[in-house]
Amino acid sequence: MFKCPRLEPIRQGRCRFLTRVRLSCGPVPGLTVLVIALATNEIGSARTAAIVTTAHQVLGDQVSVRLEVLDAELDSQTLMNTHPTSAYAWLSWDKTNTHLAHLECFIPSAHRWVQRDVAFAPQDPDIESGRTLGFVIASTYVDGIEYQTKTREQVPRKPESGKPEVARQKRFELQGAASLAGLRDATSMGAWFGIQIAVAKPLHLGAAGDIRFGTVGKAQSSERFIATGVVGTLRVWPQSGRAWLGPQMFIGAEQVRYSHFSGDDLQTVTQTAWVPRLDLLGIAAWEVSNTSQVFLGLGTNYRFGQTDVFVRGFERAHLPAWIAIARVGLGTSF
Repeated sequence: MFKCPRLEPIRQGRCRFLTRVRLSCGPVPGLTVLVIALATNEIGSARTAAIVTTAHQVLGDQVSVRLEVLDAELDSQTLMNTHPTSAYAWLSWDKTNTHLAHLECFIPSAHRWVQRDVAFAPQDPDIESGRTLGFVIASTYVDGIEYQTKTREQVPRKPESGKPEVARQKRFELQGAASLAGLRDATSMGAWFGIQIAVAKPLHLGAAGDIRFGTVGKAQSSERFIATGVVGTLRVWPQSGRAWLGPQMFIGAEQVRYSHFSGDDLQTVTQTAWVPRLDLLGIAAWEVSNTSQVFLGLGTNYRFGQTDVFVRGFERAHLPAWIAIARVGLGTSF
């Protein structure tokens, strides 16, 4: 394998402008000609000169490098449907991101196309971007590489100022929802809120709180439920995409409070109890954007015990251990 002492500085290239470049070259071994085809207005550019010079440096003196004018009618789809008899490469720029180059290479020995992406910074000069492109194109054939990529392989640029580039992954999720519960004496409504952190791609864990209010006509009383504890949400299906389904579990403690007042009472009579609580829900979520989502949760609330309300010695209300709950709300990631 041919090695060039100038490869390291060549690797540091960058790119700025939108262009289309098509390249073709003979197969390896026996590579003798590298033809670079590009638009007429690019023939004399500094980037083109750097591509040619770098390709010649990597391939060596046994390879002749020359330029041709690009056929304006050629498009990527047409090219990918062909099967050249020699090694072939075509370089184009992304339509939405003008700093991202797409390289498509045909490997004759495998009779298949290989795709790679090369990303540049907006401030990168033409000469450095040309060096990088020339190196990537030529090294594909010098090393005899037949990449095992399924789609596009991203070639990251070298971080500037010695600082590593870290993908900004949104790990925290803040949620708020309307909270409903029933049936009968347990009927109440209020608000649910929670904050969770991604401990794995499909799993979020965190803390949550719930407060609901209702009335019990038979007992002439109002009721209040306040709960706090830990919550976990698991994305089950599908693993990618905007819409998904999965279970959510909450476990903690809940304060149940009844306040009774009738016309002949001198003051309000209050009953309060703390009980353990478990919520099990099925969640359906839709990600409106990269940072926000709407969700619906349906399930059950289980209290480790039942609650009875007595007025003057008579049972007037009963809160069962199992009740139905529903939540509909919004979430934001950061």
